[in-house]
Amino acid sequence: MEAQTAKSAADTEITRLKQASTHTEWTISELKSAMQVEEMKRTEAVAQHSTAAAKLLEAEKSLAITRRELEDAKRSTQRDLDAAQRKLEKLAATASKTESERDAATQRAGQAEAALRAFKGESSLALAGGFFRTCT
Repeated sequence: MEAQTAKSAADTEITRLKQASTHTEWTISELKSAMQVEEMKRTEAVAQHSTAAAKLLEAEKSLAITRRELEDAKRSTQRDLDAAQRKLEKLAATASKTESERDAATQRAGQAEAALRAFKGESSLALAGGFFRTCT
């Protein structure tokens, strides 16, 4: 009987150890699954990071190109503005000179008209004086 009790106790211990072993294997399996899930998440995160880094690099390149184009456009616009300013200054100087010449021509025309009126007046008097002398 003692042997049977010892065998029964050993069987109970074996059953308990098998259950513990099964539980341990189950826990190991769950941990392996969780580790695989975390590894997949990490792999996905690394891939997303790589994609984001590539997109960032492309955006930085595009930004650099856009900045260069903007600077080129700014310089070109400034050159055009400077050229337009110089042209405006030349036109203003030309307009001022033309205005002065017009004023001088208007003044000379006025003087010529006054001289013509005076000449006509003197001619009329001279003709009239000569006409009266011949008539008398």
